[in-house]
Amino acid sequence: MPAPRPISCLLLLILALPAFAAADQAEREALRFNDAVTKLMQAREEALANHKAKAITTLTVIAKTRTKAEDAAGATDAWRAVLSIDREHTDARAYFTLQGTLDTVLAELDAKPTDLLGLDSGDAPVKEDAKNSTAEKAP
Repeated sequence: MPAPRPISCLLLLILALPAFAAADQAEREALRFNDAVTKLMQAREEALANHKAKAITTLTVIAKTRTKAEDAAGATDAWRAVLSIDREHTDARAYFTLQGTLDTVLAELDAKPTDLLGLDSGDAPVKEDAKNSTAEKAP
């Protein structure tokens, strides 16, 4: 078997270099993409945590204000909204434990995922005008 010629080895090397460069470029681009996605996910988690904290603070103030005003329905709605955000919230759990309804409320919240308005994720609020016009058209 003849010894490999230096020219053919050099030619092979020259032909293989662009493939290695392309693979390296693709790998760098994939790393840049993954870094960008990771940063976006971290920013999302931070923003979500901030919004949850603000909502819980606001809802807690509303619940305590409604309790002082002896508005049981308003307080219950506000505490229920707090629990929909944070199932382990101490004050909200204490409120429903005192009422004897904590297990029921948690079961209701777990039964069907809803937004803070109590709507299913696919439901849209119905305007009063739409309700009235539908009722008038019904035979």
